[in-house]
Amino acid sequence: MFREILHKKIFASMLLLSAAISSAQPLALPAGNELRLLSLNTVTVNQGEQIEAILKPLSDTLELPDYCILSARLSLTAAGGILTTDNVLCVDDEKRVLRAQWQQLISAQDSTSVIELDCVTQSCQQAQLVPGREFYLVLEQDLILHP
Repeated sequence: MFREILHKKIFASMLLLSAAISSAQPLALPAGNELRLLSLNTVTVNQGEQIEAILKPLSDTLELPDYCILSARLSLTAAGGILTTDNVLCVDDEKRVLRAQWQQLISAQDSTSVIELDCVTQSCQQAQLVPGREFYLVLEQDLILHP
């Protein structure tokens, strides 16, 4: 008798959990919208190397969750820095974790794909990205963040 009641409770809990998971909706950010990206960490990159930078996405036109971070790959070329999106991770008001992977070049304020970095060495074989720098991107395609 006890075992039967326990099995029914476990089954009911599993049904509730699966209903909650299936009701979780993705967050869609439509193509054509602009995101401002704010650098959050100091990273130093050598020419020819790729490292990870952490950015905070901000928007005047989209409603983003308060807690979002974006990881980007930073590389240093002779012309300057190149930032490419990698992963975005958000936590919404319902404490759901939403994430997506996507690749797109991030632009400097003048809309060029090469961003200015602070040179560490005189020949700029090594450069640094510091917190507080702003970058921009216009979504080339819909970005869907999945729970």
